[in-house]
Amino acid sequence: MTDDFASRLEELMTRYGIAELDIEEGGLRLCLRHRAPRFQAPGETADAGAKAAAIFRSTAFGTLHLSHPGSAAAPRALPRTVRRGEIIAYVSISSLLRPILAPRDALLVTLLQADGAEIGYGDPLFSAV
Repeated sequence: MTDDFASRLEELMTRYGIAELDIEEGGLRLCLRHRAPRFQAPGETADAGAKAAAIFRSTAFGTLHLSHPGSAAAPRALPRTVRRGEIIAYVSISSLLRPILAPRDALLVTLLQADGAEIGYGDPLFSAV
């Protein structure tokens, strides 16, 4: 692996809004975490945070869980206030469970995907103000 390869991966992560990348092949494991403070979701414009309403999108693909699958607690009702970095949902891919974090302080108003739905990267999850 060369420095040029790592630079190209960093460029692609920035372009496509990927904050973390794990590659494991044979005896090699590469884990990259981008240091940029915030990524734009696909289709989001730079001034989207300034708008009154926003769409919070998935940052992973798999099965959507509105509460932790290991918890007996029901998903929290909407509307609800969330803070930047707060877990708003989970996505499971096989045995891997990834949290989806709120990109900014907001009031989640509408759920746009059903609990248990198969979602893709960038799919809309919540409308927020």
